[in-house]
Amino acid sequence: MADQGFMFLTDVTPAPEEADVMDIPYRTKRPHKKSRSGCKNCKARKVKCNEERPVCRTCRLRKEDCVYPSATTNATRITSSSSSSSSSSKPAFASKQSTSLPSPSPSDGNSTPSPSSYSQNTQLVRSTNPAITANPVFLPPHVHQDELKLMWFYSTVSCGSFSVRGVEDDPVKETMRSDIVQQAFSNRFLLDTLFGLSCLHMKTLGQDFDEKRALLYRTRAFEGYRRAIAEANPESFTALTANSLLLTALTSGSFRDPEAPDLYIIDWMLVWRGIGVIVNFIDKPILEDSSIRLLFSRPPLCVSVGTPYIPHHLLLMISSIPADDPEFFDTTDYYEALEYLGCLYQGLQVDSWSTLNLRIVTWFTYLPAAFCDLARQRRPRALVILAHYAVFLKLLKTIWWLQGVGDRTLGDIRKHLSSEWHPVLQVPFEAMGVDDSLAICRLLLEDPTWMPPYSDPSSRAAFFCDELVVDVS
Repeated sequence: MADQGFMFLTDVTPAPEEADVMDIPYRTKRPHKKSRSGCKNCKARKVKCNEERPVCRTCRLRKEDCVYPSATTNATRITSSSSSSSSSSKPAFASKQSTSLPSPSPSDGNSTPSPSSYSQNTQLVRSTNPAITANPVFLPPHVHQDELKLMWFYSTVSCGSFSVRGVEDDPVKETMRSDIVQQAFSNRFLLDTLFGLSCLHMKTLGQDFDEKRALLYRTRAFEGYRRAIAEANPESFTALTANSLLLTALTSGSFRDPEAPDLYIIDWMLVWRGIGVIVNFIDKPILEDSSIRLLFSRPPLCVSVGTPYIPHHLLLMISSIPADDPEFFDTTDYYEALEYLGCLYQGLQVDSWSTLNLRIVTWFTYLPAAFCDLARQRRPRALVILAHYAVFLKLLKTIWWLQGVGDRTLGDIRKHLSSEWHPVLQVPFEAMGVDDSLAICRLLLEDPTWMPPYSDPSSRAAFFCDELVVDVS
């Protein structure tokens, strides 16, 4: 069984209870608002044009010639529109008086301004120094000083949060820096997520930040996200999809919170599953034409190749389930989860370091819904499998929002499972507190002489990097 390797999660079918958690009602999709000055291709295809010049985003992605209507035609339409609106009893500037971006405060935490107030008043500022950034920076009017700082921090530091290649010209990083920001200023819930993510990143680095504002951004991000899902406005679909991914990083802060509930890994797994709910909720062509499509790719995976690498003690744990055990009927789901885990073990032997990192990060997206349900029930065998996965998470030292996830998960599972399960948890427990990548890999493979097979210098350098790398370029 092989994964298609692109648009990950399109093959994930959410369990019915997961859809309930997301509170996604079934409703017909609303027609999108037509653009009056879009290019001819977008008009012909009846899709919204972002009106970028000289080539709009859709034409750029589809590699088509982008042709806009003549200025004469547009001028005629504007004149006609102006004459028809002159009979209105309200002055033309009245609608602009309520479009300022309010800075969040405890009193307005439950209010979310109209997304149009951001898109209509967005100021496009292009850098005069191409060496700084080749992309436009979108700034709304009346932005709070703290928000300017957070946006600067996101654009220079946090935009690399989902880049596993570790190179400056990574297209994923550029997408996060430009396209995601553009979407954020048309969708307040995504903007709040970016601000909340920046606050969390600053906290992880020990920098000063406003804890109250961080909590407010997080609250507003989730409230606005749920509301946007319920409204099902096609114009917000790209932002919804991007937000579902960013929430995996935003919610990772609970792993480093001593007050967070035990076994938070299970709740976090459902956040990853929520991406599949959104992707299946949205028309696939919209995502394929989207500028954020790079964020939803993963390396192809063949479970039959990884099966021989599954640790023997884990196979025995499942094969020894007696026929009269209620979990006997769940053995297929356990085996399928082990097959995906085996691909991580196999990746240690053959994959490049960046490819293995991406497999580890996206591992939850491969899992069958039935296994996730077993984990939600806190079945011991499911927790044992998650414990072995948590050891792999300890290898991802350059991804700041994964710091502490592995050790916190291992500690929670150790407290939850009784001593009868400790024999199959020997390797995960030995990995607790171990930070050296080479030592962790040798524990996983149970080979004290193992050395990384990477011949390229970049993979070897990344593998032996034992300190958190923060890209501030």
